[in-house]
Amino acid sequence: MESVVVNTLLFIIALIIYSFKRRKIDCGFILLATYAFIAVLNFALYTAEPSEWHLRLWPFIYLFVICMMFFRPFFFDSDKLFERLKKPNMKVLSAFCIIYIVCSLVSIYYGLDSAMQNIVSGKFNEAYFDNSAGDVALYTNQFERLAKIFAQYFQPVAMLTVFYYLTLKNFKPLRIILLALAVILPTLVSSIIIGNRSMIVQFLILITICYFIFHRGIPKKRKRIIMIPSVILIILVFFLLSTVTISRFGEEKVTSSVFFYLGHSMLTFNYGVTDTIHTYSNGKYFFSWFIDAFGGNSKIDILKLGAHFDGAFSTIVGPLYMDFGPIGTFIIAVIAPAFLSLFFWPKKQIDMANIYMYAFSLNHITYGALVVSSGTALIWMMAFIIYGVLKIFK
Repeated sequence: MESVVVNTLLFIIALIIYSFKRRKIDCGFILLATYAFIAVLNFALYTAEPSEWHLRLWPFIYLFVICMMFFRPFFFDSDKLFERLKKPNMKVLSAFCIIYIVCSLVSIYYGLDSAMQNIVSGKFNEAYFDNSAGDVALYTNQFERLAKIFAQYFQPVAMLTVFYYLTLKNFKPLRIILLALAVILPTLVSSIIIGNRSMIVQFLILITICYFIFHRGIPKKRKRIIMIPSVILIILVFFLLSTVTISRFGEEKVTSSVFFYLGHSMLTFNYGVTDTIHTYSNGKYFFSWFIDAFGGNSKIDILKLGAHFDGAFSTIVGPLYMDFGPIGTFIIAVIAPAFLSLFFWPKKQIDMANIYMYAFSLNHITYGALVVSSGTALIWMMAFIIYGVLKIFK
C-alpha cells in the first residue's frame, strides 16, 4: 500500500508545484494533470484489488524520475508558442486544407459502409479482435490507402490549422467547419470500424493540446460559439465509447472495464514489467514495423523476457524498459527530450513546423500515461518528415 501511495503523491505534488509556479492552465499543466489523474485511478484500482498486485517502491520512484525527464521540454509557458508564431504562408495553408479535406472525404467514403454495419450489428468486440488478428481490410485500393495515410499523419497539422484560423480577424467560418469535420469524422469512422477506444482518447488529448496552444489568440465570443459543437462532440464520443465498451465487455462490466483501462498502467509497470524481467527485447517493440518490413520477426515472447504483462499498457516508460532495460531507458530519457526540445523550444520566432512538433510530441507523451503501441519508431520518423515538409513550405 505504501508504494502506491508514494507514487500517487509524487505526481500530485509535481502538479501542485507546477500549478503554483505557472498559476494558470497550460499544456504543461494538462500533461501533469493527466498523469496525476491516472496515478489516482491506479491507487483506486489497487485498493479495490490489492491481492492482484505485488508492488515495490523502487519501480514507482524510477517511473516518476523517468517521466519527469521526458516532461522537461514541456515545462515552459506554452502561450509563448502562439505569441512568437510567425504568420504562415496563407496560400500554402489554404492548399493544404483543400488536400486534407479531399483525403478525409475519400477516407470517409470508403469506410462509412463498414462503420454503419458495425453500428447496426453492434459487434465491436468482433471488429476489435479481427483487426488485432489482421483480418480487417484497412483499404481496398492504393488511392484510398494514400488518402488515409495523408489524413492520418497530417491530422495534428489540420487540427492546429483549425485553431489557428480561429485566431484570425478575417476568417472563413465555412472553411473552419469543413476542416474541423475533416479531422473529426475519419477518426470516429476508423474507431468504429476496428472497435478501438484508444484512438478516440488520443484524439481528444490532441484537441485539448491544440486548443491550449492557441486559446490566448481566440476571441472570447468565438470561444463561446465553439463551446456548442464541443459539447456535442463530447456527448457523441461518450456515447461511442460506451457503445464500444458494452459490446466488448458486456453491460454489467462497463464501469469496471473503463476503470481498469484508465487505472492500471502504472501498476502494470511495477508488477508485470519491472518485477521479474531478466532480459530485454532490444528494440523489438519500438522498431517492430521496420523489423517486420525488412523480413525480420518482431514478435516478443513475454515469458522469455521474464515479464508477465505486455508492455503496451505500462505507461510511456514500460515499453522502453522492456526494450532497453533500466540503464538504456535512462540514457534515452536524457538524450531524447534534449533532442526534441531543439525542434520546438520557443525562440524569438517560430513557425507551424515547430508548433506541430510540440503538439505531436506532447500528445504522444500525454497519451503515454495509458498506452504506447508497438512500432512507434515509424510514427516518429513520419513526424520528422512532416516537420521537414512544413519547414520547406512555411
